[in-house]
Amino acid sequence: MTLDKKPCNRKQQQQRALTAKIAHNEHLFVKNSDYQGD
Repeated sequence: MTLDKKPCNRKQQQQRALTAKIAHNEHLFVKNSDYQGD
């Protein structure tokens, strides 16, 4: 049971980390854009 769930969990964790990374990059980009615009 645990072995079956682990790969799925790992993939979900990876996807979550990727999403967080993208969100962080977008936040930095927006922050830089705002700073540049001002």
